[in-house]
Amino acid sequence: QGNNLSMGKKGTGNLAVHYHRNSHIVQLEEAAGTDGLIKIELAQEVNEGEWETQYVEADIIISCCGYRPNDSMWSEVQVHQCFATAGPMKLAAALMASSGGGGDCLAQVSHGPETLLNPEPGMFILGMKSYGRGSSFLLRIGHQQVADTMDLIQQQG
Repeated sequence: QGNNLSMGKKGTGNLAVHYHRNSHIVQLEEAAGTDGLIKIELAQEVNEGEWETQYVEADIIISCCGYRPNDSMWSEVQVHQCFATAGPMKLAAALMASSGGGGDCLAQVSHGPETLLNPEPGMFILGMKSYGRGSSFLLRIGHQQVADTMDLIQQQG
């Protein structure tokens, strides 16, 4: 029935699916005078850097957000990015090698300070951004990355 809904075919009753491309949610609140509907304030990019506000009401929100980091911060410096994950190459290679055929992401361990090094001196990409499009990032690993980076900086200093 999901395909029929998405294509607006007859026979789906009052159900409907609306896709809001290039949008992000600004605010959510219960719609006044409704039976549990959610009032959603959306900001939608209509042109490069030009945003338009839109208000919609819905029963359910499905967020289809890809895990691609904003790499503009390091796009003009020497960071070797993995083509598969968009993460820094050394860490991405270590993550792909250790994951094998999947497994329990909760069992992962930090891959060590050397995987955080980039060709750009003093440039470290940590946390969720370091995993690129990968969705297996754990906050515990991010804390270890910060500790590993502090060790690297101390060794270099």
